[in-house]
Amino acid sequence: VVQVPLGWWVVRSVGTGRFLGAWAIGMLARLALLGGLALAAPLLWLDRTVLLVTAAGALMALLLVEGVVALMQLSDTTGR
Repeated sequence: VVQVPLGWWVVRSVGTGRFLGAWAIGMLARLALLGGLALAAPLLWLDRTVLLVTAAGALMALLLVEGVVALMQLSDTTGR
């Protein structure tokens, strides 16, 4: 729910002046999500370590996909 709009925003801003701001806001939102999960885990009777490692791994994998798509889009715009 968090990653899709953030990733789309960052990928759409590749090659523009707003890319760095979009990337920074996206990273802060991801860190805030992990912090929120760390606080919410005991309330949901979940093991904090398992939840955070899984969430961080998923966010990193999606961030890698975002980077690959952004690189492909950047190479398309510079190759024209």
